[in-house]
This record gives sequence, structure tokens and C-alpha cells, in this order.
Amino acid sequence: MASSELKQESKRGRPRDPRVRAAILQATLEAITNRCERLSIESVAAGAGVSKKTVYHWWDSRGTLLLDALAEYAKSHVSASPTRVSENPLESLVKRTVKSFGGTIGEVLRGLVVEAQINEGFRSQLRERLIDMRRAEMQAILFSQYPGASVSSEILLDKAYGAIWYRLLVSFGPLDETFARELFKSLDEELREDD
Repeated sequence: MASSELKQESKRGRPRDPRVRAAILQATLEAITNRCERLSIESVAAGAGVSKKTVYHWWDSRGTLLLDALAEYAKSHVSASPTRVSENPLESLVKRTVKSFGGTIGEVLRGLVVEAQINEGFRSQLRERLIDMRRAEMQAILFSQYPGASVSSEILLDKAYGAIWYRLLVSFGPLDETFARELFKSLDEELREDD
């Protein structure tokens, strides 16, 4: 092995264990859902049974850790899997998104959006690690459930998520079941008219 290869190998350190990553993300989500007063890298590390250095081995900041924890939460709690056989996947996704934004997850998201306004690099991370994933899922549903609709999916995504984010950030009205039902109904009607 050439000396340059040895140097690269030594810089890499021990391989990252995906079980450690999962434990850290789980500890982060537990801290969020238990309304931890001050969620810190130290408290997450303690909850996961690892060192602070191990957490920083995976994430460069508290913000990026929160983004990945919320992305994991979204995959298991928000992603569209209808609760009733007759339920439209778009309806399911809207309901689950609104429900998650209405709780402690929404409080954390509000803080992350504030950070994104003052830190352009973090704004890109927010989009890449969380928002783009959610938009891609809704876009796939729009294409599969409303194949004949010609309304721009980008505009529809903005309408759907824009309404939810607006309520979260401005507290214009409650993020509740009634809002979710009305939002879905509005989107569905627009798509069916265009289908």
C-alpha cells in the first residue's frame, strides 16, 4: 500500500456503525417528543449511551442532527400509508403532516427555519435533508393518483406545504384535523377538475 493510501486510511478512523447512528437519532427523537427543555449534543449523547465526540463524528452540528432525526421520524410517522382502505394516499399524507407539525416536531421545525434564515448553508441542508424528501413523496402521489391532471405539480406542492408551513410559522390558525381535511379537499377538488 502506498504511503498516500496509508495516510487516507488513518484519517478515516474506525468505520461508522449504523446501530450507533440509529441510537443517536432515537435519543434525539425521544428528547424532542419528551419536550426536553434544552436539547443539546451532551443530552443526546447521554441518551444514546455514546460520547459527545461520537455524535460529532456523525453530525457537524445540533441542527444537522435534528434534520436527520426529523427525516427519520417522517419516514416512519408521516409517509403516506392510508389508515383506511378507502383513504386517498394524498389525504393520508396531508393528515399525517399536519398532525406532526402541530406537536413538538413543529416547534423544532420552527426553530430550524429561523436558523435557516440567518445561515444560508443550513438553509441548503434543510432543503436537502428534509424538505426535498417530503416534496418528492407528495409529487409521486400526485402523479400516481391524478395522472390526467395538468396543474403544475410544483405549484400544487407549494400550495399544500405552503399552507401548512404558513400556519406553523405565523400561527394563523390551528394545525388540526379540520384544517387537514379542508386542505386535502381543496387540493383534491382542484386536481379532479383538471383530471
